[in-house]
Amino acid sequence: MKKIMGLLIILTLLVFTSCSNETKEKLVMIETTRISPNQSLKFNTNFDYDYYNVYINESPVNFQSSPGSFFIKNLEYGNKNLKLEFFNDDEELITQYSTTVFFDNEGPNITKNNIFIEKSVLNINFETNSDDYNYSELKIGDTLVASSVNTSFSKNINKDSGDINLSVILYDNTMNTTNFSTIINTNIDRPPKIISEEIKINLFSEYKLKFYDDWDKELNIFVANNEDDSYFYPYNLLESNLSTSTINAFDSSNNFDTKVLKISKDLNIPLSPNVNSRLISSDSGFFSWNPEGESTQYIIEVFENNFGWYPKYKTNSTFFEIKDENLSFVRKVSKNNTKGLPSPPIIKFTDTLKPYESGILDNIKQNSILNQINSPFIIASDILIEEGTTLFIESGTTLRFFADSRLIVRGNLFIMPGLVNSNLIGRGIIVMDGGNLIISDSDIENINISGKRGNLIFLENTKFSTDSRINLNNISRVQFYNVIKNQGSNNLENISGIYILNSEFSDLHIKNSYETMIYNSNINSFQQNFRTRTVIENSMVNDLYNQNFSYFNSINSIVENVNNINFSLYLEDDSVD
Repeated sequence: MKKIMGLLIILTLLVFTSCSNETKEKLVMIETTRISPNQSLKFNTNFDYDYYNVYINESPVNFQSSPGSFFIKNLEYGNKNLKLEFFNDDEELITQYSTTVFFDNEGPNITKNNIFIEKSVLNINFETNSDDYNYSELKIGDTLVASSVNTSFSKNINKDSGDINLSVILYDNTMNTTNFSTIINTNIDRPPKIISEEIKINLFSEYKLKFYDDWDKELNIFVANNEDDSYFYPYNLLESNLSTSTINAFDSSNNFDTKVLKISKDLNIPLSPNVNSRLISSDSGFFSWNPEGESTQYIIEVFENNFGWYPKYKTNSTFFEIKDENLSFVRKVSKNNTKGLPSPPIIKFTDTLKPYESGILDNIKQNSILNQINSPFIIASDILIEEGTTLFIESGTTLRFFADSRLIVRGNLFIMPGLVNSNLIGRGIIVMDGGNLIISDSDIENINISGKRGNLIFLENTKFSTDSRINLNNISRVQFYNVIKNQGSNNLENISGIYILNSEFSDLHIKNSYETMIYNSNINSFQQNFRTRTVIENSMVNDLYNQNFSYFNSINSIVENVNNINFSLYLEDDSVD
């Protein structure tokens, strides 16, 4: 009896399922109603079928590519009536489906194209008003070299490499194509064209001149002397009184253009902005400086390992907020792009500082402060300020070094400014090993400063006595502001930027400095070597040795005994006899 009841239940379920399948609504879903000869029309159903017929405007179509798609070809552009009929294996009609589709057999419409070579770069720009533009390809010969969803291509090419056959193919959303092609003769070199109305030159003789040339990235520029029909280089403009002149621009094939331009040149070193607060809270990050005119431009420099100190931000305001950086500078920038003397460092500090109470220093492993009331502090052996930590030293504190002990800076050493000078005495060495050294309002006796790597050395209101020596290599930035050092050697090598303000040095040796600025300072003997670039203003140098491709620009300064050696350049204005 139980077996009979089970069979009845199964039969009932089969009948119910069969009736449900027959009465369920048959659905046909078209993936897209825009089709082309290159893209099949695809559909899905919620039922099974054996085959289907396709009709376009009541005419049969037989371009089936698979059970769920088919191609339509040889139709005119525009809307079409589509009908699908679905059959089972007994050739009985299951259902039919009708809709309207749009047949697109036209590629994107190209309204404009422009092909040109500039500074050895092939530039291809085009415009299309087709709303279904998808992407484009660039071919040189039969080789596909680039594809892009934009409407432009840029590719480096070589001069004198013969004819280049190029073509650009545009695709729409249904893979219809349009193309344009041309032949580029790379053996043709056209004359340059000066675009600027003004040539701008900064204090390091770097000039800005806008021009167009098909192959050359730089031109040979010659300036006509209006007084005697001679010609000179742009750097000589810094020594001239010309306000306009004829500029001759030659490319590498001696093609040239000539144009009368205004001359804009920098005459003075932009001075350091007067920052209102150099210590800022880590909670805020805001700092400001005194205004110097509405049109003055400033840059905010920060440090990154790959770039050194670089201008990360630009502003015309006199305030800024530093968010992520703990150390920064603000610099004024002239209209001709001379970057001025950097401000003193702006330091974002943490309120969490551990007072160091012991009189004998040990390695600094966390942010600490030496208070003047616990002075003096003894450095009797090698002491390390670890990377990522800061040692603050309150003004008026004494550090006493013994037995040539070393204070090694991998983190930050900051001797704070104040009304009472700090003292670094004894016999020892401050060694830079990758960190930052900032010393304000200090007297230094018999303490050397050396190092072969580091981010910053900033000395301010500091006087050296006896035979202290400074020997630095591979430091990103060195600043001496109000520093007196009339004894001991001073050697700076491979320094990206050196800035000296209101200071005195008995001798100064600089090798391979990209940018040196000296303002209102006295140097007895000054030697610069190997591609060092220096601008000096309102200063005095008794003996100058300018050697090996170096550059020296003297503004309103007295420079005696000039020795210009081995392709070095010395410039001076006429303001001082």
